Order: sequence, then C-alpha cells, then structure tokens
Amino acid sequence: MKISERLVDDFLAYRGYRDVVYEPDGEVPPDFLLDGRIAVEARRLNQNYKTGAHTQGLEKLRIPLQCKIKKLVLSLGPPTQGASWFVGFRFRRPVERWKKLEPKLHGALKGFITGATHTETRLKIGNRFEVRISRASDLRSTFYVLGHTTDRNAGGWEISEMEKNLRICISDKMKKIAKFKPKYPVWWLVFEDRIGYGLDGFDQKRLRELMCLPPHWDKIILVDAQNHTRAFEL
Repeated sequence: MKISERLVDDFLAYRGYRDVVYEPDGEVPPDFLLDGRIAVEARRLNQNYKTGAHTQGLEKLRIPLQCKIKKLVLSLGPPTQGASWFVGFRFRRPVERWKKLEPKLHGALKGFITGATHTETRLKIGNRFEVRISRASDLRSTFYVLGHTTDRNAGGWEISEMEKNLRICISDKMKKIAKFKPKYPVWWLVFEDRIGYGLDGFDQKRLRELMCLPPHWDKIILVDAQNHTRAFEL
C-alpha cells in the first residue's frame, strides 16, 4: 500500500469497518471496497503546481532538487578561514533542468569560497533561483551546510490553499473513476490531509462553506495525515 492508502485503511478500521477489501478489482479503482458496495478512493491532499493541462505535487520537484543541491553543497570541500557557511535556496517554477542549473550553482558557490572576503551574500541564478549564504554559528566538517529551502510556489492562506488543491485533486480523481463508477452504487473519496492536517472546527466550517460536494462522490473525508483518528467530512 501507498502511505495515503495505509492511512485510509487505519482510518476505516478505527471507524469500525470490518468488511474492507483492498484493491477488489486489482490495480484499478476503487482502492478499497466496504461491505461489498461502498467504493473508496484514497488520495494525498498536497499542494500542486499546474501548468497547462498538467498538474504536479510540489514535492515532486522540491525533494529531488533538495537532494541534488545537498550533494553539491557537501562536495565543495572542508572549511577555510575557520568558518562554515549555511547555504539557503529560494526558487519558483519552472526551474531549469539540473544539467543547466548545476554548473551555474557550482560556479557561484565555488566563487564565494575562493573570494578574498567572506560576508553574508545573496546571489541570483537567473530570475527564478536565488542563493543565500550566511555564516554558521559553529565550525562543521564542510565549508557549506545546507540551509533552508523555500519553494515560492508553496504557502498561501491555509483555507484558500486547501480549497484550490481540493478542486485539483477531486477533478483528477473524478476522471480516473469515470469508467469504473457504474460498478458500485456508492463512492467515497478520502484524503490524507497534508495541508491543513485536519483543521479545527471553525476552519472546517469555513472550508465547507467554500466547497460543495461535487458530482461522482457520495462522501468526501479529510483525515489528518499525522493522526488517522482525526477526520471530518466536507
């Protein structure tokens, strides 16, 4: 099972469902079948970047990019002049391909190392990528230490981000179940909520006021990604 499916499985068990079948029809919708008649689809609710007809979770780029940057940063040798330096990054999509971005970053970071003086510095790598270099409070084994990475496509007011990304995720799932829907009379969509993490009662009410139950779904449930016992329905 995927992480989101495992969370939903735990949630269903907590809610007392015993007749639960995982992937009753194989690797096609639904993810679960309850009591032989309720089809349940699981999905992570995350922040997404939409370009044209394509949608991608922000972590799809951010996590691999952070790993590549960390490897580059730590490869640039030991500290000089008795100090190590944090390197933080800010970026906005679309980001250049790594084979083009990597030599630019390498050159900028290497240039700082070989510079005559070392002070806090900000460097722009094109118009969508920025590097911030600041002195670490203690000496490390490497000249550079990976600092904070800011994804400028992320963030925003929590409720508006949830509304926007719910619409994207619900639409994606509706397309995926369309041809399978006639097989079962009832369909639920259960989210692993990685934006609001369940919300409090006041914000749940506000979100419901912004969203209406869309076609294809008899129930939409958001489960706190950190606690499968905390959930609410739209």
